[in-house]
Amino acid sequence: LSQAANSFQQQFQTVLDTAGLDRYEWRILCSLADNQYGLTLEQLSSMILVDSAQLARFVRGLEDKGWLTVGESFTNETQYWITRDGLDKALPLIAAGTAHEADALGDFSAKEARQLKEMLKALIDWVGAGRYQPAHLTSEITKDDS
Repeated sequence: LSQAANSFQQQFQTVLDTAGLDRYEWRILCSLADNQYGLTLEQLSSMILVDSAQLARFVRGLEDKGWLTVGESFTNETQYWITRDGLDKALPLIAAGTAHEADALGDFSAKEARQLKEMLKALIDWVGAGRYQPAHLTSEITKDDS
């Protein structure tokens, strides 16, 4: 999984480099473009998979570029939204990302590609929800003494 993800990301990184974006900035813009009601820093952190201090730096940089805006939600939470300029920056990259994904899945049938995406989403949900408890990382190792 790691090798496939790294290879996929490295190939797409050239597109992001040309656009002058870091992969985390790209993920932030995509996440905000997909959430018209805005996202909190905590919600973004769980989607972007970066610690809150780094995320705050990326968010400030995107705000300085005018690609996102910050304000309060109706529940008085600090929330972030993509701006029109941010959307103009993100949309061509989203299309490029979709094409990159289609190229990467080109040898799969439509059914296989859909199944792979569903399984990867399930894996992400499972690991992200904390249900994944890797045995090799647990401090207690149980032994069968029978």
